[in-house]
Formats: sequence, structure tokens, C-alpha cells
Amino acid sequence: MKEMKTNNKGFSLVELIVVVAIMAVLMVVLAPAMLRYVEKTRVQKDDSAASEVLKAVELALADEPIYEEAKGGDITVTITGSSGALGFNNAAGATALLEKEVKATVGDTIKITSKDRGGKTCTIKAEYSSTRQTYVVKFDDAAGTVNGWK
Repeated sequence: MKEMKTNNKGFSLVELIVVVAIMAVLMVVLAPAMLRYVEKTRVQKDDSAASEVLKAVELALADEPIYEEAKGGDITVTITGSSGALGFNNAAGATALLEKEVKATVGDTIKITSKDRGGKTCTIKAEYSSTRQTYVVKFDDAAGTVNGWK
């Protein structure tokens, strides 16, 4: 008897439809998780950037001339939303050395990219404690909560 050779090349239409259906199900299941992961990463990046500013303020205040210049009042460093503007304000008066030192450490701008904090104003405040003769540095967002940033 003569054997018949079948020359099947490629996949059948049913096999292709099954593969496409499996890929569609995977996309539906994995896409939301991926989007949450991306947003979580952006929030962590914002946390890191704000912590860097916080450390820059603490580092600058460790310098005696800067500490003496700023002594006696509250210092506020404001990070404004997605535009990335970094602003400095001091209720007590001149803090040119502090501003110069913080800008030298973190630059003129910091970018906030997460949906949670984009468009909001975040504040890093160094409050002078006359009883302790030192600054207490903390981070607050626009709602006034600490968010675990120090």
C-alpha cells in the first residue's frame, strides 16, 4: 500500500481563534494590574523626590550659618503639582543661604507625576522649637496629612 503524505503547514483557523481568545483574556486580566503598578511606581517616585527635598532642608539646616540665618521662624518649602515648581518661603525673614543650599542639592524644579499628588501642593515645613532650640522638619500635602513621608 502506498502511504499518503499530508503536507499540513501552519495552524488551522480554530487554533488561531483559540490563541487570540486566550490572549484577549490575559489582557483583560493583566491590564488593570499593570496600570495600578505604574501609578504605584509614580507615587513612589514622588515620595522619593519629596524626601530628597526634605533631606536637603535638613542638611542645609545642619550648616551653622544657614541655621543661624533662619533661626527663630518657620521655613516652608512648597512643591507645586505637576508643573514641578519648587518654591521657597520664610515667615521669619531672610533665608537666601537655605534656599541656595536646597536648590544646589535638588535643583530648581521637582516633578510630581502621580495622579494622587499631581496638581496638589505639597509642603515641607521646618518649624523652629524655641524649647528645643532646633527645627522640626516634616512633610505635609495640601490636605495637611503626613502620608508617612518622614
